[in-house]
Amino acid sequence: MSVSEAVAEILASAGPSEGAGVPRGPLVDALLQLRCVQSKQEADQLLMASGALCQPDDSVDLKVLCSWLWPSWANEKLEEEVRGGFEISGPGCCIERAEERAISLHQLTGVVASSIRRFTVQEGWKDRDGRELTPQTVDLYSLVPHFIKPATASRKCSFVELVATSPQPPDWFVSHWWGEPVLDFVKCLWQHSRDRNHEATATYWVCAYANNQWDLGGDVCEDPAETSFRKAMRLARGLLSVLDAGAICYRRIWCIYEIHVANVEQTETESGSPYLFDVYTVGADAGRSGSGGGGAIGITDGYVAADGTGEKQARKKRHREWKFPFELVQKALDIDIQTALASEERDRLSILNSIAGAADLSGCPPAAHENYDRLNSVLHGRFVAASWVRAAELQLEMSRHSVALAASQLRRLTLHFGGGCLETLQDAAVTLLAESLPTTLESLFLGFAGCRKLTDAAAVSLAASLPGLTKLRDLELRFATGAKITDLGCCALAEGITPRADTLQQLHLDFTGNPSLTDAACASLAESLLQLKALRQVWLSLGGCKQVSKEARAMLEEASSREGLQSWVTIGKAHCDHKGSVDVSLEQAQP
Repeated sequence: MSVSEAVAEILASAGPSEGAGVPRGPLVDALLQLRCVQSKQEADQLLMASGALCQPDDSVDLKVLCSWLWPSWANEKLEEEVRGGFEISGPGCCIERAEERAISLHQLTGVVASSIRRFTVQEGWKDRDGRELTPQTVDLYSLVPHFIKPATASRKCSFVELVATSPQPPDWFVSHWWGEPVLDFVKCLWQHSRDRNHEATATYWVCAYANNQWDLGGDVCEDPAETSFRKAMRLARGLLSVLDAGAICYRRIWCIYEIHVANVEQTETESGSPYLFDVYTVGADAGRSGSGGGGAIGITDGYVAADGTGEKQARKKRHREWKFPFELVQKALDIDIQTALASEERDRLSILNSIAGAADLSGCPPAAHENYDRLNSVLHGRFVAASWVRAAELQLEMSRHSVALAASQLRRLTLHFGGGCLETLQDAAVTLLAESLPTTLESLFLGFAGCRKLTDAAAVSLAASLPGLTKLRDLELRFATGAKITDLGCCALAEGITPRADTLQQLHLDFTGNPSLTDAACASLAESLLQLKALRQVWLSLGGCKQVSKEARAMLEEASSREGLQSWVTIGKAHCDHKGSVDVSLEQAQP
């Protein structure tokens, strides 16, 4: 079916509209019938991403939608091309540098995904073993011979050069296994884009579409550091790991190497911002292999737009990530670069030699090397951090987690203990966590609000670990409402942060609902604040601490009101703000 025929059928199926747009409901039904999308949820994603929704009548601008799906439809100077029975829009372009051949979501959805749904059965696609394929089972091992190479046969170019009009540098580099169903892969990228609130123009570098499948030697060389993969990673803001159902990607040497680069070698982007590492998969409960209904779930590096802002940000992040299949994260703890597989033996040799620092990349790599151990430990630790709260709730044996986290070299760690941890988390678990914190941390958030079994012992353990975190800049600890913290625990924490006087820039301590705190706690906190010369922002909450006197309150307010320090302090029912050099008088908080 040509673009014109598809548009005509959509119009006929959707029916006329009194306004400029086509009614949304019938249009969604038409898109489903034409197999342009697989579910109503995916149709809604498509309509929002394309900007085709018209307000306020919620109709759809068909021209905008079709020009987003098929760029040539709205551009009369471009001719539709049909190559090998596959519909490709426009003449494309030549992009000399493979690292600038990222693919956009509308190119991935409008051309690749829609063609899979349209041609898999129609053309009788079969996999490498001769089994008939369905749209839900098409992976890249099948897509390349059935679609990408036939579509690019006349030009012998990469797929991105076929659908792009100019170079497309990557926003994200995607690491994945070719055996992952393509439609699941697309779901993951859609959800990732939505969670991070990217515009529809966000681009993802995917090797199958970026590299020229007719001349792989031109894009892949012996030295892993000089391949198109590595060059694309340098341009991106981070790495997105798409995890398949069996976590096979973590047994593939290229995938492990890419994750290693993102977590060890390239910790910053070219602009100096932290290099991000996100992991997405399709949850089993939502149906895998393109069965519809969405279901992609991600564990993200820090907060994303979907987590919102404010006090509940950490909780929203935990809720969002909670459905990520726990067993997949646990499988990542078995990553072992020495036993990883590669389609080409020369790739395995060159990657191992590169990691070991060998001069001869094609020679026999060492069977064991300290760099292998370091890589394995760092990657194990990255995934341990993502699963720590769940493992604690399940009350698993955590010694392996502890060793991995300590060796992880993480710079940012956010752990919000909720759910079952409110009733089960005990001091011993917090002590183990404190002993496992990597010394490389620059930002640490630990939320224990509502954890009823915690006592001063937990606070004392954390306090003992803080002097060793020599790079710590941001610290947030929440012991509100539930944990039984007295002056002993609060004073220990105040003393523990003092050695960070030259590095700590943001401090947030929440002891709300701990009525045992007295003037001694305020005095210790005030003394610590006076010594933290690098501090720029501080939040202190001792709400509900009725034993604190007015004199102690005034002392703490004075310590947090120096020039250049923004402060928000709540004691009992009294609240005080200090923004730089402007004092705001005490206000009575609402009961």
